[in-house]
Amino acid sequence: MYYFCIMWRLIKIDNKTYPDTSALSKIEAGCILCKRGELILNVDGIERIVKSGQLFIYPPYAKVIICEATNFSGMVCEVDHTFVLSAMKSIAWSPKLQFISNHPTVTLSGKDEERITQLIDFIAQSDEEDENQLRGLLLDCLWKALTYEVLQAYIDKVAPPTGERSSRDSIVVSFQSDLKTDAACHRDVSHYARLQGLTPRYFSTAIR
Repeated sequence: MYYFCIMWRLIKIDNKTYPDTSALSKIEAGCILCKRGELILNVDGIERIVKSGQLFIYPPYAKVIICEATNFSGMVCEVDHTFVLSAMKSIAWSPKLQFISNHPTVTLSGKDEERITQLIDFIAQSDEEDENQLRGLLLDCLWKALTYEVLQAYIDKVAPPTGERSSRDSIVVSFQSDLKTDAACHRDVSHYARLQGLTPRYFSTAIR
């Protein structure tokens, strides 16, 4: 069963109704909430197991493939990649982003799981109702709230590296956002350096 919203998507999956797994591998930002059973994923060649009550965060630009599901029931939440990048600017710096990539799974508390599940239910119900401008705005706000809730639940349960962000960390996060919107038309370094008011030489060094 699929629920659609502009730039956001919910995909309900279980053992009996597998979606096209290639579609899941193309998700750029989002999470998988395991409600029951167990899911075995291949994430850039590394096996990851997601069990009941756990949340899997899609690592940036990773290739994710479902290998096996055992009595599984859960929800895939695909969120707007550009919005996630803007939300991450306030907390992201390079070691922390790398930590999330290396530790994409977290066990939720009962309260966190309940809050995330309620938001998912609200989104699914709202998306099934008659569409109008106000309903669209409400749905957009619910999706953003879900994104923040997932990020907060993850950060509360793990201990990512602490420390001060450098100017280069901000350059990397901004570049990811610019790349998302401009990659189809612009492949030259000078374009992305110009967007941030930097010289191509300094920009290239920061990204490396």
